[in-house]
Amino acid sequence: MKQFKKVVAILVASILCMSAFAGCSGDEAASGDETASSAGTAAQQTMSVNIETEPAQLNSVLVYDVPSMNILLSVQEGLTKLDSDLNVVPAVAESWDISDDQLTYTFHLRASEWSNGDSVTAEDFKYAWMEVLSPDSGSTQASLFYVISGAQDYNLGTGSADDVGISVIDDSTLQVVLAQPATYFLSLCAKANFLPVNEEFYESLGGSSAESTYGTDADKLVFNGPWVMSEWSHNSEIVLTKNDNYYDKDDIKLDEINFLMVSESSTAYNMFTTGELDVIDLDSSDMIELAEQSGYTTESFSMGSTTIMTFNTTNEIMSNANIRKAFSYAIDRENFVTNVLKNGSHAAYSMTSPVVTTSDGEVYQELVAADLPDVSVSEAKSYLEKGMEELGITELPTITFLIDDRDSIKTQAAVYQEYWKNNLGVDVEIESMPYKSKLAKETEKDFMISIYGWEASYNDPMSMLEIFMSDNANNVTSYSNSEYDGLLEQARTETDTDTHYELLKEAELILMDDAPIAPLYYSYQCYAAQPKVQGFIRSAAQDMIFNYAYISD
Repeated sequence: MKQFKKVVAILVASILCMSAFAGCSGDEAASGDETASSAGTAAQQTMSVNIETEPAQLNSVLVYDVPSMNILLSVQEGLTKLDSDLNVVPAVAESWDISDDQLTYTFHLRASEWSNGDSVTAEDFKYAWMEVLSPDSGSTQASLFYVISGAQDYNLGTGSADDVGISVIDDSTLQVVLAQPATYFLSLCAKANFLPVNEEFYESLGGSSAESTYGTDADKLVFNGPWVMSEWSHNSEIVLTKNDNYYDKDDIKLDEINFLMVSESSTAYNMFTTGELDVIDLDSSDMIELAEQSGYTTESFSMGSTTIMTFNTTNEIMSNANIRKAFSYAIDRENFVTNVLKNGSHAAYSMTSPVVTTSDGEVYQELVAADLPDVSVSEAKSYLEKGMEELGITELPTITFLIDDRDSIKTQAAVYQEYWKNNLGVDVEIESMPYKSKLAKETEKDFMISIYGWEASYNDPMSMLEIFMSDNANNVTSYSNSEYDGLLEQARTETDTDTHYELLKEAELILMDDAPIAPLYYSYQCYAAQPKVQGFIRSAAQDMIFNYAYISD
C-alpha cells in the first residue's frame, strides 16, 4: 500500500513531553508496555473509565465535545482510524487512491455492517457529511469540511449541494475532490464528525431537527464500530459491549467498556483505589501527589488544546477591548501552571497550540510568540481604568464567570477569582452548572466570561483560528473583525506555504490584540491507570483509543 504523510505523526512528533512537574511522566502511547499480541486473555476483559460528565451530543453530525467523541469513536468507525503508533490506517475504507494533483481521493470500502444488519455504504458517508454541511442542520463543525471543493459555499448558503465534491461511484466507492491539497485530509477522516450515518435510521428519529431523538439513548443509535452501546443510564454510566459483527472483531480484546460519570474527583479517586475504576484523570496537583504517594504510576500527555477564557462581546461591559485585556492580564499564568495545575501544562499567551507545526516542522506558536507584546500583571489595572473611562462608568456591575460543575474547574475558578480580586480589586461571582447547561448558555450568549477549551483538529493553525471568524458557529464570543476574516479566507486558499503561515500569524496577532479571548494554558492531562490496563492510548490526536487495550492477568 502507498505510504502517505500523516498529520497525526507530525502532531505527535511535535509534542513536548514534560517531566518537570509532580511526577507525571510524558506519554503519547499505550498504558503499559506489553503488546496485545503477547498478552494472555484469561483475565476478564472489562475496563471502567471515568469521563466525569454526561456526554453532550452522541450524534456525529452535531458532536463537538471530547467525552461524546470518545464514545462515538468506540461504537462507530469512519473511513480511516489511528493505529497504536497514531498513524492513519484503513478502517471502513480498506484502501484509497490519490490523484497526482493531490486533489481527488477515491476510497474503496470493505464489506461491513451496521448493528441493525444494513450494509455500510458510500452513501452513508456522503449523507453524513452533507448533513454536517447543510445550512439547516445546525452543526457547529462544518468548517472542518471546507477543505472539500464546494463545501464552504454550500454551508454558507452561497453555493449548491450539487457542487460539493463528494460523489458516490457505487455502494463501495466514495470519491472526494478537495478545494486544495491537504496532507491532513486522511487524518480528518478519522474524526468523529466524519463518521457515516445510516440515513433511514437517522431520519426515522427526526434527523437533525430540533425534535430529533437520534443519539439520545442506547436504542436511538446504530453502530458499526468495535463495540455497541448496550446501556445508557443518564448522568451515571454508559456500557459498551463487543460488536460481534465488527469486521476486525478478532483483534479487539476488550469485551466491555464502562464509562462512568463521576464529577467529584475525590469520589472518583476512591473508586480507583478500590478497583471500581481502571482509569481516572488527575485534575489537581493534590490528586497527582496523592496518587503517586499511594504507589500509582501517573502519565501525562498533551491534549493538543488551548484552554481559554471567552468574553461575550455582545455584553455591554465585555464589549470593551480594554476591559477584556484587564481581566486577561490580571491572571498570572506562569504562577497558575506552576503552582496550581502542576501537570505539565504551559502558560499560553496566544491561541494556537504548540502541537501545530509548519510544513518545515517548526512550532508555529513560536513564530507568533516572537511578535507578541510583553504584558505584565501590574498593567492590568490601568487597562481596567481605561476601559471604564471609555464606557463612561465609575463602577463595574456584577461580573459573572460561567463554569461547569466539575471539581477541577471549580478549583481553577477560585484561583482566577483571587487573581481578579488581588490584581484588579474586582469581586467576580462564579456561576457553576452541569456541562450541558453551560454549553447552552454559551450558545445563547447568556454569559459575561466563561472558560473553554479548543483542540487542533488537524495540523494547521487554521483549525484553531477559524472558530473566531464572524460566521463560525463555534464563535461563542460573537467577535467580528473583517480584517481577521479576510486574512483567514486568504490563508485557506493560499498554496504558497510561507505566505499561508504569514497570513495566519497576522490574523492571530489581531485576535490577541482585540482580546475576545484570553489564552490561559496549553493543556496537558495527567491520569492514572491500573497496572492491569495494557495497550490503552491517550494522545492529542484522539483523547482515548480502546482498540488496542486489554486487561492483563
